[in-house]
Amino acid sequence: KQLNVIIELLGQILDGPYDIQRVCVSAFFAELIKCNPDDSDDQRFVRELIRYLLGRLVDHNIYVRKFCLRGLGWWRPVRD
Repeated sequence: KQLNVIIELLGQILDGPYDIQRVCVSAFFAELIKCNPDDSDDQRFVRELIRYLLGRLVDHNIYVRKFCLRGLGWWRPVRD
């Protein structure tokens, strides 16, 4: 799926040195989680988003941390 490739490429930017890139990517990932339907069969990309956002919770930029928390707040775990 194309979305998985986009997430993987953008996820690499989260480890980059530029604050504005990390802010934009974390905001984009947060919105992707928000727009994800509960009944989505493909939860792999949501797990990847969560993994990337959790890794940036310790970022020195407050806006990156804010968007990571926002995305994690929108996350609805899949129940068995």
